[in-house]
Amino acid sequence: MAARKLRTGILASAATLVVCLLAAEGLLRVGVIRNDRHEANGARAAWEGAERRVALFGDSFLASPLGPILTDDLGREGVAVVNLAEQGTGPAVYHARLRHRRLDPEPDLVLVGYYVGNDLTDT
Repeated sequence: MAARKLRTGILASAATLVVCLLAAEGLLRVGVIRNDRHEANGARAAWEGAERRVALFGDSFLASPLGPILTDDLGREGVAVVNLAEQGTGPAVYHARLRHRRLDPEPDLVLVGYYVGNDLTDT
């Protein structure tokens, strides 16, 4: 059993060394694979453990580029921010998404951003 663990450790070390050498020579690209489920679990834990919770709703203005900036500005220690903005949506969709997501615990503050033009056509 000990020999098997040793062999596995040597193989893992050799594989890591080979990957590093190939990446250093530009023959292999190394990156991070996004794991949405892991991120969602982390976000859920942050939401549940926060002292204050803020939910953002809106369309393209809050989805990007303003949303991430606002999320970073609001996301202080003890404050969890979830950005539920989505391009091409309006207040009726915001309400439906809020009911569907069932944020638990409920947000302390809900910020809604909308464009007075086309964002109000579905209400």
